[in-house]
Amino acid sequence: ELFDELGFPYSQMEKRGIMLPLSELYVKYLSPALYGEIVSIETTVDTFPGVRIVFNYKISCGQRLIATGHSVQAFISAETRRPIRIPDWLKDALLPHFGEPEI
Repeated sequence: ELFDELGFPYSQMEKRGIMLPLSELYVKYLSPALYGEIVSIETTVDTFPGVRIVFNYKISCGQRLIATGHSVQAFISAETRRPIRIPDWLKDALLPHFGEPEI
């Protein structure tokens, strides 16, 4: 949803030659969520140095934190399937929302 909200849905990025496959996923479960409970997921961009972007997650049920985690997605060329640096047009779209990336 983040990239959709920024005006760069995955389908458009692929047309521009960029793919973002998931390369890592980590979740630490702290408390169960039960059927019928509404959970919220807070997502922040941690870093986007070079060829990857790191997202942090906090999953809550009301005031109760039930899980934390992070994921890493790699920027790759849709043509070669090889890693590439974050394109300037995407970096420029992300910076106003998340500040300077940690390198």
